[in-house]
Amino acid sequence: MGQLRHIKERQEHFRDICGDCYDTRYLDFVCVNKLGTLINPDYVSQTFAKQLKKNGLRHIRYHDLRHSCASILYGLGYSLKDIQTWLGHSNYKFTADTYVHTEQGAHAAMAERYGKDLEKLLAG
Repeated sequence: MGQLRHIKERQEHFRDICGDCYDTRYLDFVCVNKLGTLINPDYVSQTFAKQLKKNGLRHIRYHDLRHSCASILYGLGYSLKDIQTWLGHSNYKFTADTYVHTEQGAHAAMAERYGKDLEKLLAG
């Protein structure tokens, strides 16, 4: 909630500075520029691509961040159901099959843990 309040205060600041030039049609919107005009959705993806290039990073689509987010959340132990609702998918099978990817070395780590767990099971 703090971030949304900050955005609102920033918008009010620019509204005071711009006076009659501020676009008041979108006062209830979050994604507006300094003049109160709606930010074009393409702006985010275009700016993202420029930032990748500027910082010497390989090109990926902005949308690809959703895959990274889902995989990281899953790796941190969040349930597929929680990740599904976070991403707004209709079912968690789609989320699992399309968005959650295993990290490099995951199978080796699984095998190592499995070996240790099996040793404990057989010893106990």
